[in-house]
Amino acid sequence: FGNAVKKEILAHANVKDAKNVIVAIDNPKKLYHICQTLQKYVSNNKIIVKVHRESEKSSIESLGIKNIIVENLVTSKIIFDKIVG
Repeated sequence: FGNAVKKEILAHANVKDAKNVIVAIDNPKKLYHICQTLQKYVSNNKIIVKVHRESEKSSIESLGIKNIIVENLVTSKIIFDKIVG
């Protein structure tokens, strides 16, 4: 456990060797900074980010990260499928 913005924590966790890195915190500013720091260690295609709302997606996309999951959209789809299905 530790602050993922700190390079020492990421190095200690061996993120360079990770197949994927999932970033899922509910603070958009910290989320952005963590993603920015991760880019120094792994390529964008290895970073998977969970954002809470669609409005938070564009700041992460501005970093060139494409693997973004919008929590509210996924939850809404599951609820819709339960009602309809």
